[in-house]
Amino acid sequence: MSRLQEVHIGALPMDRLRSVIGEDRLWAWHAVAAAARDALAGRTVWNVSSTAVGGGVAEMLQVLLSYTRGAGIDARWLVIDGDAEFFAVTKRLQNRLHGAPCDGGPLGVDECAVLERRWAANAA
Repeated sequence: MSRLQEVHIGALPMDRLRSVIGEDRLWAWHAVAAAARDALAGRTVWNVSSTAVGGGVAEMLQVLLSYTRGAGIDARWLVIDGDAEFFAVTKRLQNRLHGAPCDGGPLGVDECAVLERRWAANAA
């Protein structure tokens, strides 16, 4: 049985970055945020990853989602459950997406079945 874990994210005010990005970029960001709020009204943007700590994705999501939430967009984060076989396949896939061969292991029908089984368990 799989278990999804929601990572609770606070909100950071967009204006906090004024001294870093400057006034013009801040106002442009406010305009984009307003358009996004209108386009996403009543919707939630879900981000799904395999860990909440200890990796580049987790570090980026923590900060980016804080600013997204600070912009008034309902963005949330789920961490999926997996086993060693699942994470081995996802690591191969991620490395190949970035142009690295990783361990050279296959990404074929069997690996697809591993992913689909775990996705189905998490979806349930």
